[in-house]
Amino acid sequence: MTEKIFGFSFENWYKAGYWSGSCIPYSLVKDGEVVSHVTVSEIDFIIDGKTKKCVQLGTVMTDKRYRNMGLSAYLLNEIKKEYAGDRFMIFLYASKMALSFYPKFGFIKKDEYKVDIQVSADRPHTKIRKLDMSSEADRTTLLRLAEKPYPIHRMSMQNNPGLIAFYSMDFCSVISFSDSLYYSDEEDAAIVMETGDDGRKLTVYDIYSSKDADPLSLVEKAAPEGVDRAELLFTPFNAPDTYMSEYKDEGAWFVMLNPNDHDGQKFIESKLMCPIPSHT
Repeated sequence: MTEKIFGFSFENWYKAGYWSGSCIPYSLVKDGEVVSHVTVSEIDFIIDGKTKKCVQLGTVMTDKRYRNMGLSAYLLNEIKKEYAGDRFMIFLYASKMALSFYPKFGFIKKDEYKVDIQVSADRPHTKIRKLDMSSEADRTTLLRLAEKPYPIHRMSMQNNPGLIAFYSMDFCSVISFSDSLYYSDEEDAAIVMETGDDGRKLTVYDIYSSKDADPLSLVEKAAPEGVDRAELLFTPFNAPDTYMSEYKDEGAWFVMLNPNDHDGQKFIESKLMCPIPSHT
């Protein structure tokens, strides 16, 4: 059903051994066929320096023959019963067609903010090379860094290399970063980035570093020749407010926060972004 509705399949990713016990399917089955489904991913994030246990929902779908029967609502309510009081937050990314659906279950829209910087022509450079996902050594390097990256920005996913593999090794036919992965030996950091058609704008999706680093400086040093500006789709700790602007997308980030965690209100009010490679 995932392939029919969203245009991709988890089958090869599963067969490659990247599906972990933290990825939990909630499904309704009729006559041996899945008719409604939500994928629950239990994910740890370091948010503003604190480890937070979160749940991300993905592939929320119902076979069109069984829509408007409350099946997705039933699954979402079951997931709320299981996790709402036990995690810092439950969150998901909704398509524009579902923007009015999730607030019915207590989800609230969270704005996201990107960071834009100017890249100087006379900047220092760090040597980078492209990672080749057909190389076992390069795959090992990426997953080593992605599993427990040093939290150099404000919302750093931890202990989930399988999700990074999903987007990085051509398991997902809708979004793939396999051609956008670079490595700095000097920094021991992997950078997910791509240059726009004009060669002047760099989009950086995430950085996985084994040690403390300044993301703004690292992006400048790693930017290819000809780049004069960079858009960071994550939030460095040291990014001034003047560098930030609201990230506009057709969909929206919806969150349900644990009312017993006092960091929730601060999180709602904060200007940050969950990196796209951390989406399910």
